[in-house]
Amino acid sequence: MHSADARRPLTHIVVLKNLAQKGVTAMAWRPGKLSRSSAEGGGHLLAVATAHSGRLLLWTLSEELATTAGAFKASDTSRCLQVVDSRLPGPVTSIAWDGEGRRLVACSPRSSSLAVLTFEGEDSKDKDSSSSSSSNRKISVRLVRQLLPPLVQLTSVHWAPDGRRLLALPTTGKAARLKIYESLQWSSKSWRWSSTSSSSSSSPSVAVHTAAWSRPSGRILLYAERHCSRIHALTFYDKAEEGDVGGGHAASPGLLLLDTAEVNFGAGHPTLGTAIQSIAWDKGSRRLAVLFEGRWKHPVF
Repeated sequence: MHSADARRPLTHIVVLKNLAQKGVTAMAWRPGKLSRSSAEGGGHLLAVATAHSGRLLLWTLSEELATTAGAFKASDTSRCLQVVDSRLPGPVTSIAWDGEGRRLVACSPRSSSLAVLTFEGEDSKDKDSSSSSSSNRKISVRLVRQLLPPLVQLTSVHWAPDGRRLLALPTTGKAARLKIYESLQWSSKSWRWSSTSSSSSSSPSVAVHTAAWSRPSGRILLYAERHCSRIHALTFYDKAEEGDVGGGHAASPGLLLLDTAEVNFGAGHPTLGTAIQSIAWDKGSRRLAVLFEGRWKHPVF
């Protein structure tokens, strides 16, 4: 972990080590003021997921610890580490904080359930919740179970900026290309479409590979299927309510926004790749960066 603080050189490194931290698959800093509040020990909270179990490691890095270079000793970890069981089978491949840093969601490709960890204000009466606490933090863990066909699990999760919707991407598109939850009662809606109803040439079993919410409203969701050059858009002009995710018809693949294979920069310039690997919107949703499989160029639209 490198510190970019101007008061310290960039060579300052803190190494976080623990026996439970093997095969790290995902990391996420807690956003907002909560990560630096006095209630959290005056530190910055880093969540770490691993491949060998459903446990999540929560590192709280105070200014005192951040000024100590090198690896922590075993006696030091008890002051800054909390291990929480997500109740998911390992590996946990994706974790995501909501915008306020009060909820952390995790998923596993071996499960069709979501693990929702609630910080500060969790519902202890939820019969599907289990609580774990430390000297400075109390967390409730809830599994959101959804009826999905066999062998269809979740691989990644993405919060909408307003925290009212959560996108979950399945391992296969046979049952659903997109699955979106509302975060009030955790009801969900799945978008399903066949290759005949989509302008995409991909087969019905191909899942959505990458997606990005518009900011700051979260009213538009852009996505691209695996091994595909097309970017589609789903719109959400209504707010998510309890039991109602909103959005358009579940059988529609959305609006075809861009086919990168048809973009031509003129003679002497190479064409863009035909398989989109990742997309990323800027803060104001005015520019979209696209990464192609096997290409070093990243065009911005």
